[in-house]
Amino acid sequence: MRSDAVHPAPTSARVQQPGEFGFLADRAVALLTASHGPVSSAELASHVFGAISGEGWSRLLDGLLGNDPRLARTASGWTIRRSSECRWSTAEDLVAVAIAATGADPQRHRLVRLAGSRVRSGTISARFDLLLNPERAIPGYVAAAARILPEAVDEAPTLAQAEAPLREFLGESTIVAYGVAWIREFLAVELQRIGVENLTNRWLELDDLAPVLQPVTRKPSLRSLARHLGVTHSRPNHPPSDADAAARVACKLLTPTDNESPVLVGGGALSLMERAGSESRSRALRDRSWLADVPAIPGVYTVLDQADVPLYVGKAVDLRRRLGEYLSRSFPLNRHLEGLGVRAASVAVEVCPSDLEARLLEARLIRQHQPPFNVQRQSRPRATYLRGAPQAAVPRLQLARQVVADGAVYVGPFPSERAARAALVLVRAIYPQACARRLNDRVAQRRAVDAALQLLGGQKTAAIATLRARMRASAAQEDHLGVDRQGRLLRTLLAFEVRPSPLLGLPSDGELLAIDRPLADGNRRAHLIRAGHLLASTSIAPSFDWSDTRRMLAIAAELLEAATAVPDGNVDAHAPVVLQWLSEPRADRLLIPVARLRRDTEYSTTSTG
Repeated sequence: MRSDAVHPAPTSARVQQPGEFGFLADRAVALLTASHGPVSSAELASHVFGAISGEGWSRLLDGLLGNDPRLARTASGWTIRRSSECRWSTAEDLVAVAIAATGADPQRHRLVRLAGSRVRSGTISARFDLLLNPERAIPGYVAAAARILPEAVDEAPTLAQAEAPLREFLGESTIVAYGVAWIREFLAVELQRIGVENLTNRWLELDDLAPVLQPVTRKPSLRSLARHLGVTHSRPNHPPSDADAAARVACKLLTPTDNESPVLVGGGALSLMERAGSESRSRALRDRSWLADVPAIPGVYTVLDQADVPLYVGKAVDLRRRLGEYLSRSFPLNRHLEGLGVRAASVAVEVCPSDLEARLLEARLIRQHQPPFNVQRQSRPRATYLRGAPQAAVPRLQLARQVVADGAVYVGPFPSERAARAALVLVRAIYPQACARRLNDRVAQRRAVDAALQLLGGQKTAAIATLRARMRASAAQEDHLGVDRQGRLLRTLLAFEVRPSPLLGLPSDGELLAIDRPLADGNRRAHLIRAGHLLASTSIAPSFDWSDTRRMLAIAAELLEAATAVPDGNVDAHAPVVLQWLSEPRADRLLIPVARLRRDTEYSTTSTG
């Protein structure tokens, strides 16, 4: 057996794509966007170059940032350029484009739909919608999102047949889109595949323009950008709708209205167009070459932008498989990570000894960095637990959104909030006092809560006897409606499927020894947990004898001696993560209270003596 601390330093495997000096300018933009006022040259140089001090570093900023249309230098320092400082001429047409493809990798997947909307004089003047036959199966989720009928695809032309009208529509106009790099690469590969020249148009990335004007604080995507600018986008991931939305967003960003000045002009707009069309855009989530270096073990991955700012933090039981999913599905359809595919520049990987330790590291990194794409973790969780507190001042059974180490008994998680509510309705109908909000009879309410928890634990006998007794009482009083009501409730109870929760029977205090499922090498991870706090962990060989209570108690004692504090000291934040992990039913995981091991060991010693 090998013992180590609960939070060993994880092995890091950094996978990052090479970039241009533009990432330094992006780093400056990130700092200035987050600031509420001008930033001095010395502070900005320290952030951009990593220099502690020195006027030489500050002077370098002039050459690096002087021509960047997103930034302005004032007497008090550097700041984000205001929209009124820029102008743009509407003499040049723009074509907004959007695509649907069978997957995310242009080398392995094919285009199935391409739509365009031409912008002239600030309005949409023409549209183009091209359905393509990819000559291969189209995933169902792609067909549903892009509104593609299988029979229509069979009759659709190939790109070789539709290439001429596509070029005619695009002409020499600047192409604008959300996720331009991905679309541009797809078209380049497809055109090369049919043996024709690539497009020579300039390309404009909407995501590059938005921070210059009005930073979008919510999860970045074409839909959120459109909503922020007051543009209706009711059918995301439908190429014609995406193209129209991108065109209208471009109009908002680039053309004047009656009450506003134009946003970007001439040299500023052209500079951004050329910048968006450059090859400095990362291929971190499109290039599979780096995936071979990612291990197939538990860990945490962090997606970073060009300024090394975390965009998204996630965990996986198998890092290689999870990250491979990002390279297989289209970004707009991959868990709504459209903006992540646009901004990602690199992926940092940290391996962990177990899934539980990966979850704790993920929670700590999300709390530390608050990445914009982890909005699901910041939203209010659904109520999928039932919480029973028979010893509370008001004994009661109620819905709960998360498990807390508060001494109460939790049942769940249920498959959905609807299932949890249905179980609560059934329990309330059988034991009304278990759900009372006010204290009437503490003893009776405590007994009702205990009986409700017993039912939710899979023991229906007492509840069935209670309903049958009520039916007999109603029949004796010739209350036919009561008999019918209790009969329907009895039938509902008999059909009610009870899946015992792993949380039932676990101690609210004291230590718990949790033996995780086997890893790829056959070893298992043993965790010592107390009140939602992971005290320590160790690895155990596959040959370990799980029937030897003395050995298991020795493991618990060793882990208790090696227990360490939570790295960031936030026990309250860690408890929901640990208890959520405990609540997930797994047949290959053991949960053993240490107090039970002590009793079994003492009994064994007494019996032997």
